[in-house]
Amino acid sequence: MSGLVAVALYVGAMLALSPMGEGPAATVEDAVSAAAAAMADAHLDQHRPPSWGQSSDGDPDPVRPLMEAASAVGSPYGLGALLAGVALVDPDTALAGAQALAGAGMTTVAVKAVLGRLRPSTGAGAGEWAGPSPPDDSRQSMPSGHAALAGAVMGALGRSHPGAAPALEAAAVLIGLSRVYLGLHWPTDVLAGDALGDWWADAIASGDGA
Repeated sequence: MSGLVAVALYVGAMLALSPMGEGPAATVEDAVSAAAAAMADAHLDQHRPPSWGQSSDGDPDPVRPLMEAASAVGSPYGLGALLAGVALVDPDTALAGAQALAGAGMTTVAVKAVLGRLRPSTGAGAGEWAGPSPPDDSRQSMPSGHAALAGAVMGALGRSHPGAAPALEAAAVLIGLSRVYLGLHWPTDVLAGDALGDWWADAIASGDGA
């Protein structure tokens, strides 16, 4: 049941982070989302789920293949393929998505290098940070690159096609959840990545990032 508690906290945090505009209501929503994600971090730190210690080879976990597939979709290659498909029917939206993807990607790389947060898969605790350091995948937990890229691309597509926004947001949440499930990120990493990606989607939509 401990894993379900963390999942509930994570999903609550991501839903609270849904675009709400600006003002006091949005500030409260962001504060609630950050608190929920931090609680999920602490919970997972004390009660590490079995999925963090399993490999995909011979893994009996029926959920793991879904999470691995979601994680693959949230990779630069998966999202690039999605944008290539969108470009066939809506080149302008695909361009906005590509711009948001590039912006979020470059920012994520820079922030990861400065913070140096250790991934859960290293066995480190939620509060362990290496600080500025040479590129090392084990120290690139915050922010989640997959969450940032998914937030940027799904956000850009959703802003161009509001009717599809709920489904696109759900896809971004699933991608972020997959990274936590696989033990590659803490919930706060995913929340930070999603916020970063959403900022880039807004910037491109408003013309600030063009």
